Amino acid sequence: MGRIGYSMQCQEVTRVFRPGQDVQYRYLAHGLIVNSQFSLPQLRALSPESAQTPDVTIVFGPVAEPVVSQPGHRRGLIRGQFRYEVREGRHIVIDRLRGFVAKNVADGIMSRVLTVLVYQRGMLPLHASAVATANGVVGICGQSGAGKSTLAAALVAAGGVIVADDILVLGHAGTFEVFHGACGFKLSDASLHHIGRSSVGLDLANEVEGKYFLPVASNGPTTPLLLDRVVLLREGSPEITPASRLEALAEWTNCVRMPELINTAPNAKAVWQRWADLTTAIDLLYVAHGRRMAALSPIVAYLNTPYALTH
Repeated sequence: MGRIGYSMQCQEVTRVFRPGQDVQYRYLAHGLIVNSQFSLPQLRALSPESAQTPDVTIVFGPVAEPVVSQPGHRRGLIRGQFRYEVREGRHIVIDRLRGFVAKNVADGIMSRVLTVLVYQRGMLPLHASAVATANGVVGICGQSGAGKSTLAAALVAAGGVIVADDILVLGHAGTFEVFHGACGFKLSDASLHHIGRSSVGLDLANEVEGKYFLPVASNGPTTPLLLDRVVLLREGSPEITPASRLEALAEWTNCVRMPELINTAPNAKAVWQRWADLTTAIDLLYVAHGRRMAALSPIVAYLNTPYALTH
């Protein structure tokens, strides 16, 4: 599954780049090296010895109020906590508002601002978690609250390796490689209990969802991984069924992260085509667990069993 490119850990590693400069953090996010003046504890921290030129910079600064949404430029407001501006898939400015809460800002950057950034770089962000299993990388798509993180955490508890949570970025055309994202899961008390964990000692991911952030150690490769199959979560009694290509195409709005922002991509049609191509090249399964934690065990066992599906 590739070589180890960096030493990764789900904890803060700080580095001062020049005397008198604000402390900065260095992370790996969606295949990009990110230098940030803001702590982003949900990302994989890079060793301070890493001296490569960053792909992305996140800095504090003023951001004007009018919303802008066009190719290569997005400006907006998130949760009344901060304004942001993203340009050309490289530069992010964060303007924290009065009364901001650091964890809310960090979570907003993770879930929304970085989504804008990858669109601007011409990549496709899926609304998905992902785990590397013995049978390849499984992407788990679905709407908010569908159980993506819960199923992914159960797969990790069964021996899998976390790849991403909530946002899974598909690389450029010609490959179905995915990049590493978050270094842990956002989980409710009930989900934590199912995998044998407690919320004691864990921090809330934000003050909105009531979910805790569970860091997950990963010493796996930092190089992109080939996506093997995609699980499409849906409501209903527990079952697993193959999804046809037409069904998968219709799941666009459930499986693509914030599709309303696709207009910020340099070529929105090409980004949409990535999803259409994926539905042809990758096996897709409908999975329903009826929001019953007990149903997750047989689903995990199935996804860990060698298989042979044909389109």
